[in-house]
Amino acid sequence: MNRMHFGIQLLLILSEGMEMIEGNKHLRIIITGQKGYIGQHLSKYLFNNTDWDIHGLDKQDGFDLLGDRSIQHLETFDCVVHLASLTGVRSSKLIPHTYMRDNIKMTMRILNACNEHNVPCLVASSSSVTELRSAYAYSKFAIEQLCQSYPYNRIARIFRPFTIYSHNIPDCYRSNMLYGMIVDNRVPNEIWNAKRDFTHVDDVCSALQLLILNRNNGTPDKPYDIGYRNPISTKEFLELHSVDTSLITFKEPTEEYSESHFTCASPAPLFRLGWSPANNQRIYS
Repeated sequence: MNRMHFGIQLLLILSEGMEMIEGNKHLRIIITGQKGYIGQHLSKYLFNNTDWDIHGLDKQDGFDLLGDRSIQHLETFDCVVHLASLTGVRSSKLIPHTYMRDNIKMTMRILNACNEHNVPCLVASSSSVTELRSAYAYSKFAIEQLCQSYPYNRIARIFRPFTIYSHNIPDCYRSNMLYGMIVDNRVPNEIWNAKRDFTHVDDVCSALQLLILNRNNGTPDKPYDIGYRNPISTKEFLELHSVDTSLITFKEPTEEYSESHFTCASPAPLFRLGWSPANNQRIYS
């Protein structure tokens, strides 16, 4: 083997090694809204499945994104997952101006900080943007447009979690969500029979882990839908979770119903990244 050929082989080996090191890099992640529903689950999931440093910013811990406190040492982090938001479609009907103002302001603050330090930011939108029926949905739609504008389109990537549920984690489920009502055994006697792409929170977390690893790929004009593309009705969902629906009156959605009537994810971009949801077949087979 001549010296030139040996030198080329050595360079290839070294470059492959550097790629492996970069791919397995020990990441430092910030999660805004860490004490929220997705935030708690995501923190636990990443703690159990990676060796990354996970740092949370949450109003419950005294860090209000609507305040003036700066994010310390942001330049030392590899990615921000922005989950902090006013949530709840129905409550947004009562104070629409607050939802529009606060959700956009919190996101602007994170995007400005990430842009200043060139830190990739994964921004949570919502499946509600597919049917704009509430101030909450419009606030998320406005956030998507913001992320797609310069200069934020350099660092922002958007993901849309579809209707999320979880299994028996008392400290991590929201009691006002449908699955929370199942866990608490207090499903109402009358309920809207919307059709949703119900998605298990663990699969949302695995998708977010994948998006963190691919944080420098993609463009904000193509949001990542996190869902199964397998919508079922509320009635079917309850029956799949052993709820007796015989005494429940199911109403077909009308304009009075401010939440989405029908949602169906388009997860092909996630599948191309290698997403393999663990709960889809088990729940819907």
